[in-house]
Amino acid sequence: MLATRDPVIIPLIKKFFPQLLSTLLLRIGSAHSINYTVEAFKKREEDPRNQTCWALKNLLSYSEEEEISTCLESGGSIQDKLMNTYEYDEGIYELMLIFCKKADISKQMAMFNFLEGFLERPYNGQRVAVITCYAQFLNFASVIYHGNTDVDLEEWRNKLIVELTKTITDSDELARKQSIRGLANLCKVYLDCCVDIDTYIKITQKIDLGNFQMRLYNYEYYFSKFYLLFLLLLFLLYYLHIK
Repeated sequence: MLATRDPVIIPLIKKFFPQLLSTLLLRIGSAHSINYTVEAFKKREEDPRNQTCWALKNLLSYSEEEEISTCLESGGSIQDKLMNTYEYDEGIYELMLIFCKKADISKQMAMFNFLEGFLERPYNGQRVAVITCYAQFLNFASVIYHGNTDVDLEEWRNKLIVELTKTITDSDELARKQSIRGLANLCKVYLDCCVDIDTYIKITQKIDLGNFQMRLYNYEYYFSKFYLLFLLLLFLLYYLHIK
């Protein structure tokens, strides 16, 4: 249906885009809840994980935002992660990062309302998908991204915090990881909410500079170690030559 580009259903797909995206992300999660063997499928196309990625790619092509519509167009890292049982949560997280950057808060809230009931489901992968989406919603729940909205952002944040706090003790390791990551995003949200934009830019620039300096320090550290080992090797060769 998504691949037909039928003009009759295009308006419906665009209208219910958040709910359809939620459905496919849940399907990614449930597909990873089953331990498929290598021999389970004769062809890669038969793998439900691959089928869901294909459907997801077609759905995203309906988005009016180019960054969203093309993020799975040529495969790449997000699609590879969505297919990987140990990294599919990272694939969802990266996909939702792009979605939340471009989608207004009403679309995020529509996804939240749709996903809310799936936290109690037995499939671990579905809970992982829900929690990962919540983590990104919280990451963008600030005036920096939604300055002109009538939505009470504090109430929106509190709702997300409550849900993420409840899932810290989830039985699934990936769910716990994304829950903690979501709550850790509050540090960024605090800066977004409490600091004026000019100061915010200065702080983030200092953080980026600090990260660069740390990487530079690491390079210098490893280079000095290599240099010392090189001198030691020369000394040993010289010593053996004398003997």
